[in-house]
This record gives sequence, structure tokens and C-alpha cells, in this order.
Amino acid sequence: MDTKEIIIAMVVLFGISIFLSGTFVDDRGVVFAQGFYQDIVSFFRQLTSGYAVLSIHPVDLVNYETHLRSKAWWLTVVQSDFSDEVVGQISADDIKDSEGNQATKDLSIRMTVDNMRCEYPIKADERIYRAEWKRFDLSPLECAVLNYDNKDNECKAWISSVDGAYGYYTNTRCKVYCVRLVPEAWHGKVGDPTLQFQSTIHVTAGDETKSGTINSLDQTELKIGDYVYARWIGFIDTKESCPVRDVPDALFENNKWNLIDPTSYDYYKTKLAGMLSCWSSVESDTTAEVCVNNVNKALMQITPANLKTPSGHYAVPSGGITNGKVVLELEKLIKLPVINMYVRADWLGVSMPSGIPKITSLSSSEYNPYAGYGLITVGVKNVGNAKGSFGVYAVCPSPFSTSGTEYITLDPNQEGTVAIKVYATSINKEQEATCKVYAYDRANPDVKDYGYVKVKANPLLVCEEGATRCNGKVIEACENNGWKPIQTCDYMCDYVNGKATCVSPPPPKPPSIIDRIVGFFKDLFRGITMGLGTIV
Repeated sequence: MDTKEIIIAMVVLFGISIFLSGTFVDDRGVVFAQGFYQDIVSFFRQLTSGYAVLSIHPVDLVNYETHLRSKAWWLTVVQSDFSDEVVGQISADDIKDSEGNQATKDLSIRMTVDNMRCEYPIKADERIYRAEWKRFDLSPLECAVLNYDNKDNECKAWISSVDGAYGYYTNTRCKVYCVRLVPEAWHGKVGDPTLQFQSTIHVTAGDETKSGTINSLDQTELKIGDYVYARWIGFIDTKESCPVRDVPDALFENNKWNLIDPTSYDYYKTKLAGMLSCWSSVESDTTAEVCVNNVNKALMQITPANLKTPSGHYAVPSGGITNGKVVLELEKLIKLPVINMYVRADWLGVSMPSGIPKITSLSSSEYNPYAGYGLITVGVKNVGNAKGSFGVYAVCPSPFSTSGTEYITLDPNQEGTVAIKVYATSINKEQEATCKVYAYDRANPDVKDYGYVKVKANPLLVCEEGATRCNGKVIEACENNGWKPIQTCDYMCDYVNGKATCVSPPPPKPPSIIDRIVGFFKDLFRGITMGLGTIV
């Protein structure tokens, strides 16, 4: 390795799984303190010659990186500002965490700066005009009565015959002097710069190398094969920046942008603004020519300008009227790119302790319509070599549904049980189905096990099939767990030997002795009354 190459600084940060500790590590970027920036900058300035290695202890793992779907080493890589190519190498012996897990392969990272440039946007803000004039003479009759109307209209038509043009006219001595300002170009304001860079990353583990390109514009993140994920997160500040003093203006002409001197453009604008005043005093061809020349000569005197680096690299304008920009290629880094890099731990040959769920038993209790649910009981064992947090859930066909995911944390070789509630809706007869039950590692959902269990549900029993009951004069029978009318009685419904039956009214009773005596006397009095009536 060339001793002039500078070893890349790699600071390894520990990403803690939310499932294990309840805190997040933001893999979208690291907000470094200013002191950290200064330490890194100072470190690189001490490495202006020779070869040095930066200690990376301690080393720990990000428990789960979403892009790689794996445990991974998290490296924050800061690119040196002293070389277009930086190389860093970590031996397998140095890739070791606090639990004794160690890599079996060396890791080498080489980064080459393809380019670093300043980009200045150009915004077209106003038109640039060229002046031309024409004289319209009145006819003798028009001159006799000083009627300028026709020639004024001819002047206006001449001005408007060019798209975007405007102008003025003045009447003097039977002549109409007309000036037309014709669009010639666009003026553009050059905006504040944005620093852009592009770098190629080469990552080697053992004898295998993966490469990819990352930049700060449209490729800010990069997946290199299935083993490395990198993201540009910003720059470490330095005292250098893109030039912002003496930035020129821009002129869009002949379908391209050119840089121009702002002072000469301001002089042109002054002459253009004075055209109205100048033209109002025109009395002859000579004075008309003077006014037009004032503008056109100032236009011709808009001088080109340059934007360049101290070493003489010139900026190049490009783009169209709506997307113009000025690109200034830099010959060296002026900021330090900071890249978050994740490397799959298993690619480095690291033995990674992890929890592995195994379903050891499955059973179900029948749906209880009074409680509103049944249960699936799942036995889960951790057959891995590290403590694991597992999610357990079931997928059942309609009309069954479950309570969602239940969680359990187990030490290696520890076994536990999880109960999942099973619901059934809109059933009026016995139902059976087979549910698929999953157990997965929350830190790595691809690590999972599954099994099948049958579930059963009976509807809430309204009545016993074939039973009868009285509902007023109506006899109802139980059919398909519901009461249905089967007969309406003439007299009434009653239960005979426990069964609803239509009954007849009872026969009349014989009169008692008292009833007979009362009847005798009623008949006696009735006869006496009738006899007296006959005598009378």
C-alpha cells in the first residue's frame, strides 16, 4: 500500500435494539457535536504523512438493520480531505464484541473521490432587449392639419409585430419617430451554491470485494450487493467552502447560458431605463440614432466573466432557461463527507448469538359463546443461544379471527406458553377450521416457526332441538336453534307430560244440594206468581 494514502477514520457506534432496551438508534443519520467534528478534523491533520491506524474498540452490533434484514456492524466513515483515495483495514481480531463474538475475516474499505463540485442554480429573472428605430412621415394633407393618428397606429403595429417587444414614439415636425425594444436574451441570477460529491466505495471481506457509487445529489444511499448498506449523512465542517464572493451573473442567449460581469450588466440596465427620457426628446434622425446606440452599445459591452478555483479550474454553466446551473469542479475536498455504513455481520464470518423460536405444542379450547371467545394455547421454546423476544400469532379463516400478536421473552432453552384468543362471529351452527400459528424472532422476523391447530365453535344454545313450548294459544317447536310456531289452539295451550299440547274446555259440573234447593224455591215462586196473575 502507498504510504501516502491516509487511513480512513472509522468510529463504530452501537445500535441498540428497541425490543431489548426500548430505545432507538436513528439509522437515518448521526448528529455529531461540534467537538466531535473538531476531533476528527484534528485527527486527519495529524495524518498528513505516513500510515496510521485508528483504534475502533469497543465493537458492538446493530441488532437489526432493515435494509440488510440482518444483524450488522455499524461504521461511521469519515473521508479524509487530504487525498482522493483513502483506505482503511480492520483485522478480524479487532472485530470483537463484549460477549466474545469475533469475525473470521478482515474488513477492508477503500473510498475514491470521483468528484467534488459546487453547484450554483441560475434563475432567469428579466429580459434583455436590443433597440431599433423607424421613422413614419405624415402625408402633406396629414401634415397640414397635424393629424398624427394614422402614423401613430402604424408605429404601434410595427412595435407589436415582434413577440415580447415594447416601445415608445414621439411626434415632431410631421414625423413619428418610433423605437422598438426587441427581446434579445435573458438575464439570470446565480444563486447560493450547494456542495456535491461522488465517491466509489469498495468493501472487501476475506477475498470477496463489493463496490458501489454514492453521491450527495440523487444517490445518497446505496446497497452494495446483499452485504453492505451505506448512506451519506452530511459533511463535517471545515474552514473552506464554495466561493460566494464575486460570483458573476448569467446571460441566456442562443439556447445556452454564459457568465457575465454584473457591473457591465448594471450599466446596460441604466441605459435601457433611460430610453423613455431620451426618446421623448428625439427631433431628428441623428438624435434617434443616439438613443438607440446608447442601449445597443451598452448591450454589446456586457462582458463575459469567469468563476474559478484558486488553482484555475473554471466553472461551466449548463442547462436550459428553467434549469440552468453553474458547476465548479474542485480539485480537492473542501468538506469531509460522513457516511453511515452497515456491514452484514455474517458476511464477516461473525458467530452471532440469537434467539430462535420453536413451537413445541398447540391446542385449542372450544369457543365459549357466553365468554365470547375460545383459546389457542401455544408452547414455545427458545432453541437459540441467546435471549430472544418472540411474537406469536395465528391466522384463521372466516368466521374465526384472533386477538393479534402476543409476545414472550425466553432465555436459551427456556420454554413458555402463549394464549391467543379466538373469536367467531355470525354463526348459527357448529363451525370448524384450521388455523396456522406462527412464532418469530422480533429482532429478525425471518427467523420463525409455524404449526397448525383446529378450532371449533358452537352457537349460543337458544333451545334444544325438538323441544316445544306454549306461547299464549300458540305451540312453538325448536328447529335449528330457534322457536317456530307449529299450531294455534282453539281453547288454550298447556303442558301435558312436559310437552306443549292444545287442551279442550272441562265438562259442566252436576248441581250441588244447595243449588237444587235454590232452584226449587225459584221454580215455586215463579209458579205462584203465574197463578195469581191468572186469577186476577
